[in-house]
Amino acid sequence: MQLKLKQIKVQPGNQLLLKDITWQMFETILAELGENRSSRLSYSNGTL
Repeated sequence: MQLKLKQIKVQPGNQLLLKDITWQMFETILAELGENRSSRLSYSNGTL
């Protein structure tokens, strides 16, 4: 089973930490969220 981004809900002011994320996965997530997203993302050494 694969989790879809639209299934994840994070309340304003909270953080979600994802580990073992590849750069390609990060780019896919950015594309799925689109340019008009309200959340900020940062990526470093496999952690999003």
